Amino acid sequence: MSSESPPGFPVNTLPLQRTLCSLSLSHPGSLPQALSLFWENFWVHWNEPLKPENIHAMVSTIVGSSEEAKKVIDRTKSDEVKKLLSANTEKAFADGAFGLPYFVGKFEG
Repeated sequence: MSSESPPGFPVNTLPLQRTLCSLSLSHPGSLPQALSLFWENFWVHWNEPLKPENIHAMVSTIVGSSEEAKKVIDRTKSDEVKKLLSANTEKAFADGAFGLPYFVGKFEG
């Protein structure tokens, strides 16, 4: 992780969040790779990951083709993806998340 915050931080990460939601619908197995690639491009190198062409390049790497990446990115504008992101955000707030990434632990006994 970089010792410096990305330029202009905090920035609007909505495009990346919607892209992750879209990927979760069409390519759920790709989420670990997507999170890693987005994290590296955002926090480690700041490769301007919010630029549409850079999102497209990252998604192309993840899904294997430019055409499939376009489908994933086009879906980010759909009500389905917007509703999923809203539901995920509400769940994070309900779980007490104060930043990302976060996890919920369950303890028995």
